[in-house]
Amino acid sequence: MNFVFNELTIVLVIFEEKKDLLFKCLENIKNFKIIIVDNGRNTKLKSQVEKKFNIDKYILNSKNYGFTKAANQAIKLCNTDYILNINA
Repeated sequence: MNFVFNELTIVLVIFEEKKDLLFKCLENIKNFKIIIVDNGRNTKLKSQVEKKFNIDKYILNSKNYGFTKAANQAIKLCNTDYILNINA
C-alpha cells in the first residue's frame, strides 16, 4: 500500500473555496503528496492549510487562470508516476 502513497500526487485546483470544505477534503487525502493551486490568491487560507497539513506545494496565482491552466501548472511540478486531479 505504501507504493500508492509514494507514486501518486493529488492536484487540487481551488478558487474561493470554503475553508471547511477544503479541510474535509484534505483530511481524507492527507497521506498523499498534494499540490494545491489557488486561483483566488487567498493568502490567509494558504497559511491555515500549511499549518494543519503537510502540503508539497501551494501555489497562489495572481489571477484566476481557470481549471485547466492551473492543473497544468501543478502537473509540471509533479515528480510521481501518477497524478489525480480532484476538486474539493
